[in-house]
Amino acid sequence: MKILIFLGGIIFDVDNKPISDSIKKINTWIESGADVQFLTKRNGFVELKSLKDACKENGLNTEHIHARLGDMKFVDMVEDYKPRVLIETQASGEKDQPIGARVNQEMRIHSILVKAGIGLDDLPDKPEELTLWGEEKIIA
Repeated sequence: MKILIFLGGIIFDVDNKPISDSIKKINTWIESGADVQFLTKRNGFVELKSLKDACKENGLNTEHIHARLGDMKFVDMVEDYKPRVLIETQASGEKDQPIGARVNQEMRIHSILVKAGIGLDDLPDKPEELTLWGEEKIIA
């Protein structure tokens, strides 16, 4: 199962400090066979290096961090990756609507909205159960 997660506000705060046990949850999903990749709004060299360093220090694989380049849109990035589950905050995208609400609905991507700063602790340990949370389930 492919899972795509925004790093900012869900896994790391603005100071690159891990939020709750989000990294532990992600590693549990990976150990269960999930293909977990990440999106970030950060795009400057220094910002990305700092984020990748924080990932490495906290046990996250940095090969799968996708940053938006130029005029690329997050909706297009999500549609290109084709995840089964997208985990984002309300503020993840570049518009007022969450990205999950703007992707091609025929792709059947489950979008889970997580309140920024809460982390992933309330989500299930089994990645296949994420789809049971339904479209745009808000975790507060």
